[in-house]
Amino acid sequence: MSQRRSTLMKKRKSSSVASRGPQKETLISAMKKEIPPHAFFEEELEPVEVAMVPDDQLTLTAAELDEEFTKTLTSLNPNQPLKTTHFNFKSGHFESVSNDQHVAEHLRQDGIIWSLKEKDMMQKRKDEEQQQQQQTEQKDQEEVEEKQAEEEEEQEEQPNTETVEAADAPPDGTEQKEEENVSSASKKEILVKNQFNFSDRASQTFNEPYRDRQVQTEPAPKSVFSANASASTIRDEYLVKLLRVKQQQSEEENKKKKTSFGAGTGDQDDDEQSAEKVNVSSEAANSADAVLHSKAMLKALKIMERVTVLNANAQSYNEFKYYEVSDYKRGSFLSPLWTFKYLENAPRMVTCLEWNKLHLDLFAVGYGSYNFNMQTSGMICVYSLKSTVYPEKIILCESGVMCMSFHPKFSSLLCVGFYDGSVAVYDVRNMDDSPIYSSQNPQSYHYDPVWGIQWHFSALQPNELTFYSISSDSNMKLWKMTQNELSDEVVITLRTPCTVTFDADAADSARDAPKTVMANDDIFVSPAQTDDCDNQLQALCSCFDFNPLMEHIYLVGTEDGHILQCSRTYNDGFTNIRANAHFMNIYALKWNPFHSKIFLSCSEDWTVKLWEEKNDTEQPAQSQRENASKSDAQQFANNIITYDLGNSVNDIAWSPFSSTIFAAVTSDGKVFVFDLAQNKNAPLCREQITKKNKNVKLTKVSFPIGMPLIIVGDEKGNVYALKLSPNLYLDKNKHRDLLKNVTPQMFENEAFQQKEKQRLVNVLDVTGNKVFDVIQHLSPKPKKINKSKTVISS
Repeated sequence: MSQRRSTLMKKRKSSSVASRGPQKETLISAMKKEIPPHAFFEEELEPVEVAMVPDDQLTLTAAELDEEFTKTLTSLNPNQPLKTTHFNFKSGHFESVSNDQHVAEHLRQDGIIWSLKEKDMMQKRKDEEQQQQQQTEQKDQEEVEEKQAEEEEEQEEQPNTETVEAADAPPDGTEQKEEENVSSASKKEILVKNQFNFSDRASQTFNEPYRDRQVQTEPAPKSVFSANASASTIRDEYLVKLLRVKQQQSEEENKKKKTSFGAGTGDQDDDEQSAEKVNVSSEAANSADAVLHSKAMLKALKIMERVTVLNANAQSYNEFKYYEVSDYKRGSFLSPLWTFKYLENAPRMVTCLEWNKLHLDLFAVGYGSYNFNMQTSGMICVYSLKSTVYPEKIILCESGVMCMSFHPKFSSLLCVGFYDGSVAVYDVRNMDDSPIYSSQNPQSYHYDPVWGIQWHFSALQPNELTFYSISSDSNMKLWKMTQNELSDEVVITLRTPCTVTFDADAADSARDAPKTVMANDDIFVSPAQTDDCDNQLQALCSCFDFNPLMEHIYLVGTEDGHILQCSRTYNDGFTNIRANAHFMNIYALKWNPFHSKIFLSCSEDWTVKLWEEKNDTEQPAQSQRENASKSDAQQFANNIITYDLGNSVNDIAWSPFSSTIFAAVTSDGKVFVFDLAQNKNAPLCREQITKKNKNVKLTKVSFPIGMPLIIVGDEKGNVYALKLSPNLYLDKNKHRDLLKNVTPQMFENEAFQQKEKQRLVNVLDVTGNKVFDVIQHLSPKPKKINKSKTVISS
């Protein structure tokens, strides 16, 4: 049957194929070729792996393929540097430190397991706390029940109970059972006191009626007060309180003295005997020390000290006293001799130098600080050229010393101005450090530091002791020494005048108006017209100097760069002004000691200027007519020479023996000495005193009388004594008679002064307005190359 079916199926197929035609047969055959025979099976197919070999692949041997390479993981972060460099301010240079911050977090997430653990821990803590609370409550309840049981037992007991001793004691078990029954019965029974006799009682009292009482009083007095709080006012209040405390203490001491005098006479004999014993013992002690502390012993010790110093520094004293033959051919120079330094004066700088007017070998050094953020206590040291090792006198001050001056007649009196605005007068002969006069009342202080102080000595009143002081609070004060106190008086309050821009067309119309000076593009109105101006400011005074030949005239320098000329006879303001004389703070003003119209000024703007004061009356009529056609600005442009020293000029000083020699010190540690008679365009000498690497600036300079010497102070507290070269001092052959007797009045001879004045006038007649730059003049210049021509002979 199966064979028949297969044969029939084959016949049907063959018949169906024959009926379709040739085209259909070709399509079927093509489909059979494309579809693989296993495409219709339901089994999963595995991926076919094809090995692709790139063209540039290396062919390695079996040994090279079997070789193993180990790779180690490190904790270093490749994005972080191995070392970091930073600047160390303590050592002053850069330092490299290894970097240890190599941890990098790429992903951070709290897991589920950790949160479940935390929940379990929290639940356990809560359960433990609840258990502890339950235990404490149970204990409290048990204690309460025990107390109640004890109280009930005490109530059941009766005072008149008879103790019955049982002869036949029952066994132990029965006793325990009876005790348990009794305790259980006592716990159940609770007795209450006054259970049926309790009664509630109430009472009613009389309530007084309320009454209102009104009282009318006077209102408390009121006052409106307003003030500006500053450091100076706060300090003044503290000083007032201190003065009150001192006054109270002095009054209490006086009361004690009054009460102790004649208070009782009962033990008078005993007091006399004890006083005699004390006197005997003190006399014995004093007799032992009398020789050591006597004046003769102190004088002998002083002589021995100076002899030892002279022997130790014999070479330097010989150099100071004599010149060598080679010094006359050497030119201009400054040779160092001594350095005065007090070891306990480490943090202070030299703020002032002052020579004694009578004892020419003595000079005082004031120590303070110009750094306003680092203020310290002050000190005054009096040195002598006869003993250069240790100061003759040391005075400690509460505030920094800013300026000081010796009296021209009473040489032991030294007036001092301090940083806190106070002044004091010291007697150098006293053994203690306390001043003989001081401005104790804070209301009399200057509001700012005292920048200048100077004695006023008049021949008409030689015994009157007065001195002037000036501060940046624009006040100039006159201090008078009386028998009991030091009184003060404000002489003048200086203000900078208002300015009006200069117009050439309006100059002719404004020429008739009274005005004092006009500088460059600004007109400065006279003091009478300054009252109408609204933009007046206080003059921040920084220095002043009196004219030695005209005592009623003095100059004042300000921090704005103005120079004010004032007079003692006119107290309403300045009489003349040189506006914008400097661009920055003026540090010093010095009159020429031989010419009443010449003075110097130095400033923080690196310049030293030589000025000449001129009056219209001194000019001839022809010059007055010429100046009338010109602007007023040209009349008062009296700057003769300007020296640019390349750094801030801190101080200047004229020589007392020559009208043409002056010195200046700068912040870079240099000393410049000028002589207008020899070279009015450049300094004759320039010396580097301090080291350049340490950046120590020089602060003060001063000339002595009758000695070829100059002293210079720096900000480290050192004072340098430098000897002048022979060409910077008086000629021994020409001034032999003058140099024989060295006295404080040796240069006050009228003939000598007139000769020096005429010498200066002759020099200034040739000099014109000129600005001299020291750096450009003294800098090394390039050498010129001489081009020589070669001649070839035939």
